[in-house]
Amino acid sequence: MDQGAGPPTPFLPPPVTTTNLGARPKEQRDRSAHSSLRGENVSSSFPQPPTPGGIPPPETEESRPRPLTSTPTLEPTSLPPTPTIPPTSHAEHIVDLSTDDLEDFDDNSQQTDARPGTFWSPFRKHTTQSHIDFDKSNNDSSRTNLADDSQDTPTRRPTRHINTNNKLKNWSLSVGKKWVVIGDSNASRLPPFQIPDLQVDSFPGATFRHIGAVLNKMSVNSNVETVVLSLGLNNRTQKVATSIKELQRLIRVAKLKFPQATIWVPLINFSRALPHQEQTNLHDLNRYRSNQNFIPELARSDFTTERDNIHWSHLTAQRLIYHWALEVNC
Repeated sequence: MDQGAGPPTPFLPPPVTTTNLGARPKEQRDRSAHSSLRGENVSSSFPQPPTPGGIPPPETEESRPRPLTSTPTLEPTSLPPTPTIPPTSHAEHIVDLSTDDLEDFDDNSQQTDARPGTFWSPFRKHTTQSHIDFDKSNNDSSRTNLADDSQDTPTRRPTRHINTNNKLKNWSLSVGKKWVVIGDSNASRLPPFQIPDLQVDSFPGATFRHIGAVLNKMSVNSNVETVVLSLGLNNRTQKVATSIKELQRLIRVAKLKFPQATIWVPLINFSRALPHQEQTNLHDLNRYRSNQNFIPELARSDFTTERDNIHWSHLTAQRLIYHWALEVNC
């Protein structure tokens, strides 16, 4: 090597020019388009300025990648005030789903704040009014429902009679309505109602025998049109034959005291968590009751109880009274 010669000249590749995609033949453009659809690397259709010898230009302040920064906050521009929209006649029908309207579901909660004429519901303030009618008359004027048609109708609740160890002696019943529901402690869980012709009486711990003795003390009442006897769960530990005899006597007394009434006997909904023998007794009792003027059981998926597996949840009580009304009027 010649010592006097300067540093070797670096090899520079020949200049590369970028051809405009639009200037290529149609066949080549079509292949490029199809290649792009297949995900192949295709040069941009926008022509790039040639660089000497194909060497990339030096990095400048404008071309150097910049770190990502937050978008600068734009100063708000002055906007004209939003015009006030006058309320329409439909505003009162808008449902406001604010958190104040959503109440936690609690089977132990009281129903004192339930709206008159509505079923208990977790969304109590927006509960749809449901029709309940124990009258089989076709005359619409005689039909009574839970809607707020009459603001003067007071809201009433089931009457819970005293707990007593001497049920046969201490219990009594006064009937002054056309439609009567008589039941054990679960009847006291039925929701408040605004039906002027309905009364609900709850006798905690009652069996067929107890209610038969209560009715036997009464005078004949020919004004009653419908009687629902929601009983039998407290007979679950008895022999089925004994329970059937008590039920037969109860129905005879009910027909005697309410000669103009239809007597309904709902089948017993019970928890599958009860002891096996008790479930067997209740099942056999229901099989006999199905030969009477009975109301079918509530669907099992709609039936829940408290932790004691005996007392209905409030939601179940709500469903049952509606279920009974539908069956009585079908």
